[in-house]
Amino acid sequence: ATFNQFFAREMKPSARPIANPDDPNVVSSPADCRLMVFPTVDLATRYWIKGYGFTLGKLLQGDVLASQFDGGSITIARLAPQDYHRWHSPVDGTVLFIKEIPGTYYTVNPQAITQAGALDVFCENRRSVMFIRRKPPHRPIVLVAVGAMLVGSIKYNPGIQQGAGITRGQCLGAFQYGGSTVIMLIPRGD
Repeated sequence: ATFNQFFAREMKPSARPIANPDDPNVVSSPADCRLMVFPTVDLATRYWIKGYGFTLGKLLQGDVLASQFDGGSITIARLAPQDYHRWHSPVDGTVLFIKEIPGTYYTVNPQAITQAGALDVFCENRRSVMFIRRKPPHRPIVLVAVGAMLVGSIKYNPGIQQGAGITRGQCLGAFQYGGSTVIMLIPRGD
């Protein structure tokens, strides 16, 4: 009925099968997107995230929360306007909490992210941070839904809230019109 309904439409579950569904060691991509994966956050800031002052503490708005991911890996899933604008659980687990962080809506175009000395849009834009306790080994994983220029909302699917059990591949939420990004943090050693 509306352009936003078209833009944020869901896929049939059979259209997005997950690899190795019975292997709990496999972590799936949180989105169908342009994907950048770095084994450490330090490598990501050396080669991709060039914005001024990026830190996990600023991204998550909490140094204690961020310290759990020191030396861990980072996945940057950028959704361009033509992409499927939903994100999915990368693991089986439980939602520990969701933290809403207000902010602006700067572009997440790669030119804005990779330009040295530019404003750090990942830490300035509105974002929703979901902490997940992964089924064994029970370590945390974080998904950060980052709003962007022309994105008016970050919406979770019904029932996605603190304490909810989630399964790998399950659709967790959607962005409405515009480009956006989902960042996934995994602790060192996972």
